Amino acid sequence: MGRWSQRLAPALVEYSEVTDGGAVLDIGTGIGAVALFVRNATATTRVLGIDLSPEYVAYASAKSADARLRFEVGDAQALHLPDASFDRTTSILVLNFV
Repeated sequence: MGRWSQRLAPALVEYSEVTDGGAVLDIGTGIGAVALFVRNATATTRVLGIDLSPEYVAYASAKSADARLRFEVGDAQALHLPDASFDRTTSILVLNFV
């Protein structure tokens, strides 16, 4: 799905009305296409990408050393994050797996 996520990321970020300065949670981040696009399209927005696959998380993590961008292994159905921690949540192709 990586090639589709690369193509869909700009439209999803625009539709989500991601603005500079906030925090975005990217559920089912996969190879990190949306998270990386948010990072590239903003100057200060922080992004946390969550995916169930350690391999995808490792791949996405290797693409950027930017402190605004983090990737973690996690289950979208059992997140251990405080309420109201993010301004936006994105999910591009994972919902059919949840």
